[in-house]
Amino acid sequence: MNTDRPAGSLDRRRAGILLHVTSLPGSAQTGDLGAEAYHFVDFIQQTGASVWQILPVGPTHEDGSPY
Repeated sequence: MNTDRPAGSLDRRRAGILLHVTSLPGSAQTGDLGAEAYHFVDFIQQTGASVWQILPVGPTHEDGSPY
């Protein structure tokens, strides 16, 4: 163990998800923060993922792409 830095989250491997909110499931074509998103968060927790970052939220293009 490296003692040059304080013990913490860098001492263990972590997994996570990086996505745009429009990638979440939902009734709309581009997804939303409705009930299906809550189910997705429950699934992520069950898999042991400990990091979830949402990309900046803004209007999507006409084709539904946030990029």
